[in-house]
Amino acid sequence: MRKLIFKILLEVFSLSFVLIIASNYFVRMKIVENNFVSRSENVFKQIETTLILNDEQLDIYYQLFTKQTLSKAKEAAKLLELEPDAINSVDKLKEIADFLQVDEIHFFNTNGEIYAGTNPEYYGFNFDSGEQISFFKPMLSDYNMQLCQDITPNTAEDKMMQYAAVWQSDHSYIIQIGLVPDRYLQTIQGKDLASLFSGFIVDAGSNLYAINADNKQIVGSTNINHMNLYADNINLDVSSKYHESKLSIQYIDDIRNYVVTYRIDDYILVRTSVSSILMKQVLSDSITLAFYLLIIYILAILIITRVLDKKIIKSIDEINKSLDKIENDNINYEVRVDTTEEFMELSDHINSMVTNMFGFTQKISLVLDRVRIPIGILEYAYDSKKALTTSRVKYILNLDDDRFEYLIDHPKELDDMITSLPKIKIDNYDMVYQVNDNRFIRIESFYYDYSKLTVLIDITADVLAKKRLEKERDLDALTNIYNRKGFYHQLERIQKINVGLGAICLIDTDNLKLVNDNYGHDVGDVYLKQIASLLSQLENDNNIVARIGGDEFIIVLYNYASISQLNTMVEDIIKLQNGHVLKVNDDLIIDLEFSLGIAYYPEDGKNFEELIKIADDKMYANKHERKS
Repeated sequence: MRKLIFKILLEVFSLSFVLIIASNYFVRMKIVENNFVSRSENVFKQIETTLILNDEQLDIYYQLFTKQTLSKAKEAAKLLELEPDAINSVDKLKEIADFLQVDEIHFFNTNGEIYAGTNPEYYGFNFDSGEQISFFKPMLSDYNMQLCQDITPNTAEDKMMQYAAVWQSDHSYIIQIGLVPDRYLQTIQGKDLASLFSGFIVDAGSNLYAINADNKQIVGSTNINHMNLYADNINLDVSSKYHESKLSIQYIDDIRNYVVTYRIDDYILVRTSVSSILMKQVLSDSITLAFYLLIIYILAILIITRVLDKKIIKSIDEINKSLDKIENDNINYEVRVDTTEEFMELSDHINSMVTNMFGFTQKISLVLDRVRIPIGILEYAYDSKKALTTSRVKYILNLDDDRFEYLIDHPKELDDMITSLPKIKIDNYDMVYQVNDNRFIRIESFYYDYSKLTVLIDITADVLAKKRLEKERDLDALTNIYNRKGFYHQLERIQKINVGLGAICLIDTDNLKLVNDNYGHDVGDVYLKQIASLLSQLENDNNIVARIGGDEFIIVLYNYASISQLNTMVEDIIKLQNGHVLKVNDDLIIDLEFSLGIAYYPEDGKNFEELIKIADDKMYANKHERKS
């Protein structure tokens, strides 16, 4: 019998050895391939997110730059109204250009010809002199037209410029200003695909590529030797069948590679890895596993055959017979197998386990209390007059001692109370129940035989932390008032209610650039914080105060019952414009000033965008008035 058992064990272990090693190898290879695809997708998403953020940042910056250019054209027109004789002096016009921080000022007559400005060499050019300058020709037929041109090479010198033009108030000439967009052009440097890919750190044997989907040219790569080549030059297949993050095997530069591709707009992203590097680790792991399995199997065969020789099977059979008697409700039956010392000890353990099973609920409760796990367990047997619970159930359901004891003796009422708790929606949680304002739980119920097992999980800490993070996300880090994202969250909220009478107040700080230039950006930050503090004094249930830009603030007034109440609040805002100072130190005191524009709802408009535009125009008019 010993030889037969040894032979059977040897055959079973040999077959299992081969199956385990082979299965492990293929599973590991599959895991490696799936991980490669998954990591590739994460990298692609990271690149896609970075590109989207770059585009959004550049778009916002370009809009601000365009808005600033048009604003400077309007300011130039105002200054020329105050000093009309300056149009005849190039030196005076250059002084005005320096004051406005622009590079060029040109004056067009009503026929569209430059006849004055900071650049005499441009005199005589007209709206028909080139494609760039002709952009402003439509203004000749519309005195109300104000135009700001995209950044483009100018007609005279082919240098990158942005121009904006407005009519003088008496329609006697058109004034045009030009800005060299150095800061904008510097901003977009480093945000192209080539720069993005050069900053990526990849594993050994791996590379990333960005390929133009139309001509298949490599426009970004972690392998600088492949930059500006074409996919065909390195035998890289990026045909459409690979555009769904599917794994393929390709020979790039005659080296076998795993390849994953992903399409983003006009580009195909590719991640490659030399297959031998990935397979090397799998092979090493398989060899290590085989070695340990071989040792374990040899020892197992020796041990098993030796133990079997000592009639283990017989002793196990005796134990099984004893357990059968216990299972048949003979709980007081004692297991006693004394063929070996080990089986005698096992018999004692079995007897002890049977005894201890009856205190299971109390033991579970003790364990949960000791390790402080916020879980309560409740068993409700349909034919029972008392519920079985762990001690933490009382705390989770926020019950006092008397109420808890009553519900324990009335399990149906306890079950009804739990199932009637109100459900609320919390992100990332399927089902959340609210016990009170400060207690949130999850409930899992299971049915077996004639009982219902309910698990109560206290997730209050997670829910409160999530709400706290959502609030912090919406606050501006510098001023501790709503940031742009938080402002729009609040705006979505109030747009769902009857807003009644209201107003939009757009605020732009005065002289912030001078403060930054003269005293440093740290003082400039304190300047902004002080203005935010002034505005925050007005915040109440009917007002929203937010910082929506570097030096721009907005106040939304809503749900006012009467125009007199609304006007009183508006007057309080206007009073804050003057009379406040920032004391930096004993020797430095700075006036706190800002310009503002106010649009009323529904008098000036009935949608947010329209009110913002009106408030913005009034703000700039207020700024010009304050400067003059």
